[in-house]
Amino acid sequence: MAAEAFLDAIRDMGVSHGRFDGCEAVTLAAGELDATFVPGRGMVGVALRHAGAELIDRRAGLGAYIERGAVMGIPFLHPWANRLAGFSYSLEGRDVRVPPGPPLVHCDEHGLPIHGVLAASRHWEVAALEDDDDTACIRAVLDFGARPRHG
Repeated sequence: MAAEAFLDAIRDMGVSHGRFDGCEAVTLAAGELDATFVPGRGMVGVALRHAGAELIDRRAGLGAYIERGAVMGIPFLHPWANRLAGFSYSLEGRDVRVPPGPPLVHCDEHGLPIHGVLAASRHWEVAALEDDDDTACIRAVLDFGARPRHG
């Protein structure tokens, strides 16, 4: 019986457009679960709800995330999550130097790089929204090389 209820829930999928704190937003829904993302602010997840109950803490809110890189929602963490110990690291035999400070990199209260690059970037573009009987999906792209300095 639980499997039948699950199948009924995933059949009720959808994609909708709206606004969140003044920004364009996309909501993906599957049954009683929905997630809202703001593509124009770094693809940040701003809401995750089950049966209407919010499941994430937005802390200081989207505005503080955009302005200061404050903790909020579900950030897109690329190419690293959490903090680095400094402004360089090695990955698969390559040395990577991280550009210090905004707008490319946000730093934590100790001055260390946190949560990847381009947090809250305005340059993400929605490439596709998919909504059918089995899926609700958003695909977005960021042409990192198109701008020497992102903001």
